[in-house]
Amino acid sequence: AYEIYQCDWSSDVCSSDLNLRDLRNFRLFTHAGCMDGSAAAILFMHAGGLKKNITLVKAGHVEDAWSESRASKEFTPVLFVDIAPATDDLARELSIRTDTFVIDHHASAAKFQNLDGFSIDVKNAACGSENFRQWLIRQGFEQFLHPAFERFCRIIDDHDRWQQNIPF
Repeated sequence: AYEIYQCDWSSDVCSSDLNLRDLRNFRLFTHAGCMDGSAAAILFMHAGGLKKNITLVKAGHVEDAWSESRASKEFTPVLFVDIAPATDDLARELSIRTDTFVIDHHASAAKFQNLDGFSIDVKNAACGSENFRQWLIRQGFEQFLHPAFERFCRIIDDHDRWQQNIPF
């Protein structure tokens, strides 16, 4: 539980009302039908996120998913992992929110690399789930991540192919 302090209810979000260190408060948007998106969802849940707060988004439908979320008056912190807005307008809208983070590695997201809240791997050095794993560590969620996740994330390439036999 948390207390609500002075808030401007005319804005989308009241920052003092949000605990950005607790992934149970976050909504995750990630790729549907994609190993990288599935791995991001698994990481999200292991770091404390709730399964019910995961939205799997088909490629090219980020704006639709965001519109549905906004229409339902969900003002929770948001993570976009392995997907990014297609339009400059939505990217600017997301960048002014202090509770929204975009973590991506696709070339289409490179133009957003300097926006606040955007963590874009412009060199495409790792898949989206590995970039998310690194982001979680930087945010202090490392204690929730099993060491095997490092290897798990690194065996997925940008084309959603397994890079080696999985020893499970």
